[in-house]
Amino acid sequence: AHALIMAEAMHGGNPGEILRRVNTHLIHLKQTDLFVTVLLGIMEAESGKFCYARAGHELPLIKSAQGSVMAPAHDTGQPVGLFDAILLDEQCIHIQPGETLLLYSDGLTDCCNPGGEAFGQARVRQVLGRLPASGGQPLCDALLGALQEYRGSATQDDDITIVVIN
Repeated sequence: AHALIMAEAMHGGNPGEILRRVNTHLIHLKQTDLFVTVLLGIMEAESGKFCYARAGHELPLIKSAQGSVMAPAHDTGQPVGLFDAILLDEQCIHIQPGETLLLYSDGLTDCCNPGGEAFGQARVRQVLGRLPASGGQPLCDALLGALQEYRGSATQDDDITIVVIN
């Protein structure tokens, strides 16, 4: 899936167009167990404009300069590789100076503590909201540290990806 996304991105288009072409390739493979969740975005650094297509992936979060955390408006987004006519959540948002954009995989939200309770999106929002405004790496490290403390002795069942843009 990664190679297909990279190859199709080279042909240009917006994130939704790219993911629709990738979906067509995966459907043609006729493997009913082959699908992937994706958030593919294009960030214009100078303007703060971030346009993305979300295919069944976790919602991005935005932390305001005042510390409140919210998810942008969103629609339904289906994983690529399952349906011929895929529904994608396609949005364009603007990250203002002082704001932070958080992108993450479900390995963060689905990770469980020894009692089997998932970390969850609400806890991600709480932790992000408490963290001081700092560079991307310190925020990623702090989120991962909070997750590892929560997880304790429980096993990690999935990969964890955290991307911070501020």
